[in-house]
Amino acid sequence: MNWRTRFCAVSLSALPLFTGNTAASPAILVDGISLEGGAVFNTMTVWQGNEVNGGPIEAVGDVLTGVGRVNLIEDGAGGTLWTWNGVGSRELTLHFSGFEVASVSTAEGITRFGFTGGSVRLYSDATGNSSPASGLSSVSSFTDGALWLELAPRALASGYTLTATQLASQVVGLGFLDVIGGLAASHFDTDFFTIGSAVNGAPADLRFETLGALGFQGTDWAVRGSAKVQAYAVVPIPGGLALLGSGLALLAARRRRNA
Repeated sequence: MNWRTRFCAVSLSALPLFTGNTAASPAILVDGISLEGGAVFNTMTVWQGNEVNGGPIEAVGDVLTGVGRVNLIEDGAGGTLWTWNGVGSRELTLHFSGFEVASVSTAEGITRFGFTGGSVRLYSDATGNSSPASGLSSVSSFTDGALWLELAPRALASGYTLTATQLASQVVGLGFLDVIGGLAASHFDTDFFTIGSAVNGAPADLRFETLGALGFQGTDWAVRGSAKVQAYAVVPIPGGLALLGSGLALLAARRRRNA
């Protein structure tokens, strides 16, 4: 499978985040982060574990938390809109927390987890300093910027806001999110993704997948990986172009009436 079309949480390489129409549209900056209407792709690296010591999630009652860093935002044609340029440069970081394990089941070597609750926030920081090395105590280095996007998980018919499957050392997760705030909220509050088994039946703003691996060395987090979030960015048309578009639409309507 082409990993540039999936959103995951194992960091071997970072994976794309958004899919949709690739029609050209104006680019804008939201607190230093470049966006374009239509399809964009984000790739990010994620570190995660339980909220007590950053260790593995194992049992009902454990609570998942973690941090991440967006590495790349692309347009639908694969062109770069924004990229992280290393320590000290502007960064777009991620913090998620409060996902509590409500169920655990194991069959044929596969363990399945169902989570409830949770919150997700992205931060834009002009002088990036994020480092995951010290586990839970490193969260502050990922949350010291401006709140760029605040997201709430959506519950499926099962009642879970996140599901995860573990096979040996590999962990895969899936969920949906709604925009509830942040500087970029108006660009992603689109109800773009239909959820067939959503509790209330309404579409969600974002869909995410995670792919992680247990036992990575170098940090105090249990899992390191890549993450992909699918969304659909909306960027306002500049006033002059909007007026031009309205004028052309009016002219076309008059021609139809006169035909």
